[in-house]
Amino acid sequence: MLFLKKSLRDLLLKINKEEKVTIFLTSHDTEDIQSICDRCVIINHGKIIINTSTKQLISDYVKNKNIIITPNVEFVEFPELSDGMTYIKKSKNQVIVGVDTEKIHTQTALQELIKDFDIDDVNIDNESLENIIRSIYEKN
Repeated sequence: MLFLKKSLRDLLLKINKEEKVTIFLTSHDTEDIQSICDRCVIINHGKIIINTSTKQLISDYVKNKNIIITPNVEFVEFPELSDGMTYIKKSKNQVIVGVDTEKIHTQTALQELIKDFDIDDVNIDNESLENIIRSIYEKN
């Protein structure tokens, strides 16, 4: 199923590029939206409430990020975090810290975590597009 989905996405992108045609995609699958669409139009009760580039939509509405830390050694202590940062998961093998980017810049949060933890690997995930779109609908 995953292969079929990727093949369809690739085909749509190829048609768009080679034939220079606009493709209207109506989907609730946010992975489709992110991988295929340059623009997003969000309609609520027949009224356009947002019409912007997908990148701009994400940039304007991503307010939370998760920093995922894998340790060099097992974690035993979990220091207090700054305002705007919260523990989502605390285990000896992984720590996930939620970052409210309206309260603390991601770079600042990352620097603080690097100072406090002996880190082997780190990943930063944005809030999902699905959550972003849900919050837009809830506000309207």
